[in-house]
Amino acid sequence: MIYLLLYSDGQKWYFEADDEGVVYRQMLLEEGKASRISNVKKYDFFLTDHELHLDDPELQPISTCDIPIYTMKMLEAMQ
Repeated sequence: MIYLLLYSDGQKWYFEADDEGVVYRQMLLEEGKASRISNVKKYDFFLTDHELHLDDPELQPISTCDIPIYTMKMLEAMQ
């Protein structure tokens, strides 16, 4: 699996994808708004409907150890 971060219009998008760019999980962090995780039932399911272009310079590879930290922070914020 590949872990990627995309900054877009004040949003931080985290993606878990395979080496073909197919996304299996994503998280959205947005200042002042509720964060969302694609596999949390509290929100409507949301997941990108297209493969990521892994050569996109805006997609930043991140370490797998960063994902649990962000996930835990988001889950805590949802409570």
